[in-house]
Amino acid sequence: MNLRELAESDLAETLEDADGAGSPFILIDDKNTEYHLTGTFGDIGYLLDTETGLPVQGRTITATYRMKTLFEKTIRPPGIKWRVKVLDFNGAEHTLNVVNYEPDRTVGIGRLKLAV
Repeated sequence: MNLRELAESDLAETLEDADGAGSPFILIDDKNTEYHLTGTFGDIGYLLDTETGLPVQGRTITATYRMKTLFEKTIRPPGIKWRVKVLDFNGAEHTLNVVNYEPDRTVGIGRLKLAV
């Protein structure tokens, strides 16, 4: 097993560990099929201007997952008409729209940019 294969394999223990850093979410395709995944989920509602260091209003929402896990469920890559359903820390359910899919084929991480 080379270093890239080892890194991809380790994602099962790091990215997909719901008792560790992993967050469960549901990826829903354009035919309403649900794929239960665990990865990272981030919803940042306040960003800083990198040049001035001052806060600016904005929102960045992303979800990442192990590409191999989704591929075992479907060979279709996520697209614009797909959605993500996730629970926040208060137990409220949020459904977000996929606006961009960015595969990292180096180690096999799929990154979804999401919007309300």
